[in-house]
Amino acid sequence: MKTPYRGVGKFNIRNIVAVLRAVPESDGTYADVARIAQDYDGDVHSRTIANWVQAGNADIRNGKNATAYARFTKLYKDRLKEQGGREANRTRELDRALEIIERTCECGNPKMLMADGSLADQCQVCRELDAAPRRGRRRTAQIPVS
Repeated sequence: MKTPYRGVGKFNIRNIVAVLRAVPESDGTYADVARIAQDYDGDVHSRTIANWVQAGNADIRNGKNATAYARFTKLYKDRLKEQGGREANRTRELDRALEIIERTCECGNPKMLMADGSLADQCQVCRELDAAPRRGRRRTAQIPVS
C-alpha cells in the first residue's frame, strides 16, 4: 500500500528536529530550510517539507489537530512567525540602528530629552555651545569717504 504523502519515510525525529531548528535561521522558503537542516543532520528535500506542511494543513482543516503532521505544521508555522526569517531579522536590526542614530547627536552623545517628552535636535553640550554668546566686533555701517 502506498502512503498518501511523499516523504513519509523521512518523517522521523532526526529530520523533524533538524527542520524545526533550521526554520528560524532560514529565509522562510522550503529550499532554504532544507539546506540549513542539513547542517543539523537532516536529510530532507524542500518538496518533502512542503508535503509535510500540506499534510498538516489538511489534517488541521479536517479537525485532526492531534496528528503528527498537524503538530509539526503548527510548530513549523509558529517558528516561522516567531523569527520571521532572515529578511525580517535584517529589517529589525536596521530599525534598531536607525533608532540609535535618531537618538544620537552628531557629536556622538545622546540627544537631550525635552520637557514634552520629545528629543531635541542636539545633546545638552552641543545646545549649550550653540547658545553661547558670541564675542566679536560689532559691525557698523561704514560711510564711504570722498
